[in-house]
Amino acid sequence: MGSPRLIVLLIFALIAASCGDLQPIGPPARSSAAVPGTVADLIHSGALRVAFSASPHGWYSESSSLIQCDADAKSCAGLAPELADELARQLGVRVVDQYYASADQLFNGGRRGEWDVAIVVDDPTQVGIAFAPPLVALDQTYAVRASSSMHSIADVDRPGVRIAVLAGTSIERYLKSALSQATLIPTSGNPLYLLEVGGADAAAGPRGDLLEGLTRLPDGRVLTDSFAQSRWTIAVQAGRPELLAYASQFAANAKSSGFLGHLIDVNGLTGAQVLP
Repeated sequence: MGSPRLIVLLIFALIAASCGDLQPIGPPARSSAAVPGTVADLIHSGALRVAFSASPHGWYSESSSLIQCDADAKSCAGLAPELADELARQLGVRVVDQYYASADQLFNGGRRGEWDVAIVVDDPTQVGIAFAPPLVALDQTYAVRASSSMHSIADVDRPGVRIAVLAGTSIERYLKSALSQATLIPTSGNPLYLLEVGGADAAAGPRGDLLEGLTRLPDGRVLTDSFAQSRWTIAVQAGRPELLAYASQFAANAKSSGFLGHLIDVNGLTGAQVLP
């Protein structure tokens, strides 16, 4: 009997051999006898529970570059949902979306077994969650007012500088450990709003989101350099190694086939790059 990982690799080798030019990522065999046990369980259930962190109260969230939702988060679009749809298509099952107001709530839900996979920022500190190799990197930077004396990341970490950041996100956790002099101001709303009304001197976030947000802050600008990159990937609950291996191979195929780059292009993700 081969190992689960070997079985997965053999499956995808067969898939690759049978793909046509118009299908950069072909569907795997859908017989439960041909796939590892935990993946077969998903096929038997007919559904893949996919978790996203998505704010239903505004355009800005940690994941808004990858997922855009309507006011009640019942209809979402973007790279993350499209990637989830492709994974479910390959399994031959439907997607059941699970939405959480923050990454912290999403990870807690994963530890309780509320979802099968999630498309999230890679965070090795999360106990009970396992991650596939990173897929996409997004630049994290600051927006400031046009009149600000801050022109680079190094200018921001100074005494008296107030930085607005979305609470409960990987960006907030990173800045808490990285900043030594500036003051961090977590908010449950749009950090650009605090910059707009004078409650902050800078707003932290993904470059694409900040550039989009300048439509409401015409006297603002986004710094050209970055303080970090958020690396997005597929997560599963720890203790499901076969599903993690399946998701990891899916991620590798999505990158090598050009499918992931295509999603970045069609969704206009400024500052996003496919990771090797």
